[in-house]
Amino acid sequence: MGDVLDIRDAIWLTDLPDHLPRKNGKKQNLCTGFRWAGRGILAGGKRVKLRTIRIGGRLATRKTWLAEFMERLSNPQLADDSLTPSQIKREHHVAERQLVAMGI
Repeated sequence: MGDVLDIRDAIWLTDLPDHLPRKNGKKQNLCTGFRWAGRGILAGGKRVKLRTIRIGGRLATRKTWLAEFMERLSNPQLADDSLTPSQIKREHHVAERQLVAMGI
């Protein structure tokens, strides 16, 4: 199970600026990781979010997830195309109506 997060591999979001390149000689803002995890970044028309896990009430990520996030920003076609719950519900209703119209 490669996705299991070993606590030793965790990067707390509060420590994330220490793992990012400096911008104009300054560390990234502390809120950056939380923004990437929550709201994400729009890249190529798709919302890309940093994958996180909650450990003891704190949010953490891992180096591989950070690398995947950066890769998806660089290549928007790799961004997750998963649907939101409301989109799934809407598509389900459309499919039901089509089946009823077909007599199934």
